[in-house]
Amino acid sequence: MFELTLALWERTAIVILVVFIIMRKRRFRFLLHDSGGMARLFAVVLFGLMSMLAVFLGVVFDGENWYRPSFHEPAHAFKNVYWIDTSVIPVMIASLFGGVFVGVGAALFAAAVNVWIGSLSAVANALTVVIVGGIGAPVARILADRRLLSPMRAFFIGIFPPFLQMSLILVTAGDTETAIALTEWFGLPLVVVTSSSLAVFTAIMHQALLEEEQEAALETKKALSLARQALPFLSLESPWERGKKLARLLYEALDVAAVSVTDESRVLAHIGDGEDHHVSGDLLKTRLSRQAIEEGALKVALSRDEIECSERHCPLTAAIIIPLLEGDRVQGLIKLYFRSSAHIRPVELALAQGLGDLLSRELSALATRRMKELVREAELSALQTQVHPHFLFNTLHVIAALIRTQPERAREVTVKLGHVLRYNLRQMEHTLVPLQEELSFLANYWDIVEARFPGRYRLEVTLPDAIYHKKLYVPPASIQPLVENSLQHGLSTRLAGGWVRVEIELHEEMTVRVRDNGIGFDAEVLTRAGKRLFTRQKGSGIGLYNVNQRLIRLFGPQAELTLLNHPEGGGEVTFTIPITERHDHLSRDHRTNQDILVPQNDRTFQNDDTLQIDDTLQIDHAHRDVHASPKQAF
Repeated sequence: MFELTLALWERTAIVILVVFIIMRKRRFRFLLHDSGGMARLFAVVLFGLMSMLAVFLGVVFDGENWYRPSFHEPAHAFKNVYWIDTSVIPVMIASLFGGVFVGVGAALFAAAVNVWIGSLSAVANALTVVIVGGIGAPVARILADRRLLSPMRAFFIGIFPPFLQMSLILVTAGDTETAIALTEWFGLPLVVVTSSSLAVFTAIMHQALLEEEQEAALETKKALSLARQALPFLSLESPWERGKKLARLLYEALDVAAVSVTDESRVLAHIGDGEDHHVSGDLLKTRLSRQAIEEGALKVALSRDEIECSERHCPLTAAIIIPLLEGDRVQGLIKLYFRSSAHIRPVELALAQGLGDLLSRELSALATRRMKELVREAELSALQTQVHPHFLFNTLHVIAALIRTQPERAREVTVKLGHVLRYNLRQMEHTLVPLQEELSFLANYWDIVEARFPGRYRLEVTLPDAIYHKKLYVPPASIQPLVENSLQHGLSTRLAGGWVRVEIELHEEMTVRVRDNGIGFDAEVLTRAGKRLFTRQKGSGIGLYNVNQRLIRLFGPQAELTLLNHPEGGGEVTFTIPITERHDHLSRDHRTNQDILVPQNDRTFQNDDTLQIDDTLQIDHAHRDVHASPKQAF
């Protein structure tokens, strides 16, 4: 009996090996998931051939002994003997695997071969495989706890087919004694071989599904990685360059035949098979592509007809069409092409869907960021235009008065006012400007103040050594409004002896401090200034508010203004921002400032009418104090 069991196992092992090889091949993995008509027909043929192989690998029982038949013997040589095979195993596998249709279809192959051999057990064998093929799937659905039977349950189910086969042999056999002897010989070996084979098969299937799940997890990780790598390409301005780089990235990362990237109407790039006739600039003509754009949903083409390629010998026969959405609007498509529809498994579909969702989110995020940037720039421009106009009319009145008494001084003030207005207009083109440019603006402003209030106030500026060795940047009109606020509110009651001190310190960050010896801030201003506008006669606080809002928009809440009163009198406004030495990446149009008060190496400005720092700033290098004289800006 042991030798018989081993012989049956040897023959069954060939069938199990074929199943194992099939499950290792990617082109057959679609059978795990696809329940379509073509897939089921393919499974019928595949398992039918395996059941035929199992029949031919059977053994013969002549009533007294069993032996392995010779393939050279004619079929009619087995008409008076019993032919015992394990074809119920591939049939049972087919039924568990593909349902009743696949099970019965595979069983018909085995039944046909048994009838052709015409042994004494042919009818019993044929009936057994057909019955097993029909009831295997319903039994599996009842007993399966998840997608598949567990190996242990498959083992117990495998006990039933041998009993059925032996019972039918006893019923159909003409020689009852020989049939009984056959069941004594083959009953237990068939039960052991069939049960263990089904258990091994289900274990193989479980492993195949586990690998599919692991592969799906890897594909999800790959989709995340590809989305991160694609982000720089999505922000490119040129759609052709964007499409080419994105197509190249996906083609090199994915196991596909070709990749196309399109916009809403034309192909931007095609890389891979079919490059000779799938070219950039082609219009989108296929029905599935139009549907994907109209519906914003993923589409799958499973045949050359659905791809609608006009080239007769095009190697591309299947495709996944992925829409890229920006909000609710489709901006383009990614087409992943395959050489066979069998290559489109649930894993590929999940990857495509995940990749499309991730890239669509990135596109929407980019659009949101662009919109926020536009709003932010509009807000900054609006804030910047509000900084200076309220002192314009007072300055014009001063100029009008000076024209009669001091025409030369009137000319100087007019030139300074022109510089202030020009700076105010041009600052809207940049989020940051050189620090010396801001100081020059302050100098021009202070010269106007001197014209309005001769000898009444003094401005002191303390600068770090690094200002002459580094090109530092600050937001435009961020210092002058603080000085102006000190004059209008802190020093408004002083008729003489008032001073404003500007201190700039460089450590890990840049700190700008504006202090005066005025009346200080009242309690309401200390808590609310810079955060909201006031509705009172003494002023709305628009200068502090605008500066504070621009600092927060540019550098975050950590850059907001800090207000305090000193015990000895006077108020102080401070802000701290990152040290910025390069301005190119922050300029709105990436242009240089050479036409706008740009400091030169000798710390003078290009325009002849603009303040020359070396000539006007009296710097005490011991204290770094810059003092103002009556006709100087500081």
